[in-house]
Amino acid sequence: MMSDYKGEALHTDPNFQLGGLLEPSPKDEGFQAIQQVTGWTRRGSTVTFRCRTSRDEEAQIILQVCAPDLLRLRLVPPGESLERGSLMLVRETFPRAAFTVRETPDRVTVQTSRLRVELAKDPWELSIRDARGRVICRENRSDTNLRGTPRVRFLGYARDASGQVARVHEAFFLAPDECLYGFGEKFTPMDKRGQRIDCWNFNTWGTTNERAYKNAPFFMSSKGYGVFINSSRRSIYDLGTAGSSVSTAIEVRDSRLDLFFLYGPSLKQVLRGYTDLTGRPPVPPKWSFGLWMSRYGYRTRQELEKVGEELRKRDIPCDVLHLDPYWMRENQYADLVWDEQAFPKPAEMIGGLRAKGFRLCLWLQPWIPQTSEVYAEGERGGYFARRADGLVYLYAPTIPRTPVPCGIVDFSNPEAARWYQRNIQRLAEAGVRAFKTDFGEAIPEDAHFHNGLTGKDMPNLYPILYNRPFYEVFEALGGDRVVWSRSAFAGSQRYPVHWGGDPFCSFTDLALALWAGLSIGMSGFPFWSHDIGGFEGKPTPEVYVRWAQFGLLSSHSRCHGTTPREPWEYGDRAVRIFRRYAKLRYRLLPYLYACAHEAARTGIPVMRAMVLEFQDDPLTHGLELQYMLGRSLLVAPVYDGTTRRSIYLPRGTWTDFWSDRVFQGPGAIEYPAPLEVLPLLVRDDSIIPLGPEMSFVGEGPTDPLLLEVYLTAIAQCTVEEG
Repeated sequence: MMSDYKGEALHTDPNFQLGGLLEPSPKDEGFQAIQQVTGWTRRGSTVTFRCRTSRDEEAQIILQVCAPDLLRLRLVPPGESLERGSLMLVRETFPRAAFTVRETPDRVTVQTSRLRVELAKDPWELSIRDARGRVICRENRSDTNLRGTPRVRFLGYARDASGQVARVHEAFFLAPDECLYGFGEKFTPMDKRGQRIDCWNFNTWGTTNERAYKNAPFFMSSKGYGVFINSSRRSIYDLGTAGSSVSTAIEVRDSRLDLFFLYGPSLKQVLRGYTDLTGRPPVPPKWSFGLWMSRYGYRTRQELEKVGEELRKRDIPCDVLHLDPYWMRENQYADLVWDEQAFPKPAEMIGGLRAKGFRLCLWLQPWIPQTSEVYAEGERGGYFARRADGLVYLYAPTIPRTPVPCGIVDFSNPEAARWYQRNIQRLAEAGVRAFKTDFGEAIPEDAHFHNGLTGKDMPNLYPILYNRPFYEVFEALGGDRVVWSRSAFAGSQRYPVHWGGDPFCSFTDLALALWAGLSIGMSGFPFWSHDIGGFEGKPTPEVYVRWAQFGLLSSHSRCHGTTPREPWEYGDRAVRIFRRYAKLRYRLLPYLYACAHEAARTGIPVMRAMVLEFQDDPLTHGLELQYMLGRSLLVAPVYDGTTRRSIYLPRGTWTDFWSDRVFQGPGAIEYPAPLEVLPLLVRDDSIIPLGPEMSFVGEGPTDPLLLEVYLTAIAQCTVEEG
């Protein structure tokens, strides 16, 4: 039948009718998906599948049952090796777990006591169910546009122009109500759904975008599972982004895929499983939970000692004073040699500070200036990264402001690490109790390292190699020391403490610091801090006070920035408020130290996203501007210059810490919060141990201990010695 339409010409381009849906689809670029299972064998704890790809290559997929709730899936393209060491893992062997394998004409089923893995043979598709048969996680081969073109790359790999495997891919279904957490210290909303995540360490030059100093190729789902990609190479995650709203698409710039699947169903259990794989930290010294005072930076011994005297005079408790670069000679940062003109008789100074209850922390970066005699020693030993022609790679870092060519300490070289440790040990034996291990993210791509890698592959690995030697020295000296590290990767949680980099001095950056703290806690890092007041610039007294309230009820507390951060710089009112919260922190040390022991046992962070404590309440899944400090204290920082705070209370009885007013959850409340008040509530069935006031940890006995009891049914608490 003829149409009598006389208007403009009809569009026959299918892209017009599809509304551009073809555009986000991934380009082919040599990609081949796992297409068909051609056979399988079982040996011990593994089932090996022989598979054919969409380009007719033979690949292997190895499914290992590590535990009833822990699976390892490895995709090995032809010509690639299965075995490869990992700096992230602390264990790769597991007790034998019982499981069965059953085959039908169209699928293979692997069954443990807690999980059922179903593998469709043609086309390949994996789904994981719980013991009751409910789907927990599945691949998403149905994610195509209307013409059948995949919106994401399914399980498979891509070769580059030289024929080498350059990337591996996987994609899982993302449910409409699913939230995703983790990926390290990201200054983006805690629920990563809708974000594109780049797991690659950067010097971020601020804290207001997705780039991060601390990345982890690990995420957890509100559905009760976790995924860890065991690769230090760059990995990119499209989490329900523009290309597809219904897939978690994974791209790893590696020649094979090594994926661990962890099942809870509680997120706490997933974190325990993940940190069982990648390690947990020791309990930091009790004094590290006191206040740290710092700025960028104290330039003389007299200036440092004056700050310590002023803290004691003003009755502000403090345990650590920190020196940024200026403890070393001008333009010799960081050759680990004292500037004895600015800081004469450093051993005497350290002893004098210790007599007044202060420990000393020193700043470092992993570059040695060419103008220092220490550089000559490192060059002779071959302890620096190299250029392609074998000469030392000279790098100009951002500190000092005037660039000085530096050698990059090659911590992948065991001899270089031991050389550096001798310098660290010298300082530690002189009384230095903490080292701020700054930088470590920005590794030049064309630098060559002892382990055979170039800078293209080192930004994620370098922080582990950089911080590990410190803890080996600490262990040899009997512990009681910590690092204060900016860069990290999966596994770096074994070397605490970490802090959140360089925010501006604004309410916005305060809120983003909280996002980052909750994000890194959901990534297996239980001990974390941030610069009270912000780093860059000078905060207003209001921003400073609100940030101090948040910071003094974080895992660790440090004042730091490019301008003075001592509370008396912000007026008498700021001093009074700061003192109040600093004293509260010290009274809470028995509670915080018990949380620290729990974190070291389980991997559960001291600062906890609400969903971690109240996973069964869907309204907590996206809460990211309030948190639980341990199990019992709900903290809601004021981040916007107002004097009221909207707070969501999960089910149960909640008591205002300050007024003893009682609230019933679930539901939202409006909490009056004048500048003096940080909203702080206590969960029911809690016992909060409070110690005596003190100027520093160890000043006197920890008795008397007051137990504040908030009881509706039954409660218990633990007090740890230390």
